[in-house]
Amino acid sequence: MDVYGSSVVQPKSGPHNPNWICHVDDVIIPSTALVQFPENNWQLCNTTGLSDSHHTLSITASSHGNPFWLDYILYTPSAGAVLKNFLIKVEDSDSSMHFDSSWQRLANFATMADTKGSTMEFNFTGTSRHF
Repeated sequence: MDVYGSSVVQPKSGPHNPNWICHVDDVIIPSTALVQFPENNWQLCNTTGLSDSHHTLSITASSHGNPFWLDYILYTPSAGAVLKNFLIKVEDSDSSMHFDSSWQRLANFATMADTKGSTMEFNFTGTSRHF
C-alpha cells in the first residue's frame, strides 16, 4: 500500500511543516524522505507484506499554516477478493468515502477539511501494492 500527497514542505527550527505519520493497524509504517520544494503526487509512506485481512490506515498530519494534501492511496486487492464489480479508482465523491462533518467540497475536484481532528474512512481489503 502506498500513500501519495502534495505539499510545500518548509523546514522550521524543529519538525518539518507540515509533517505526517502513517499507521496501519496502529503500527507506524515508513515515511518517504522529504523534499524541500513543492511536489505533487509524492509518496508519503508505504508498506508491503500485510496479511490477507481487513486493515486500518490512519494518517495523522500536523501543520503550522501550510496545507497538507492527500492525493491518493494505491493498494493491491487480496488474491481471493471477488472482483466482479471492481473499481480501479475511487474518487473522493464516491459514496464509499465517509467524511465527518468538518469536510467540504473544494470546487468540483476535491474534498477538504481545515479542522483539527477531521476524519475520513474508506473500507477495503488488500495486502500491498505490486507492479
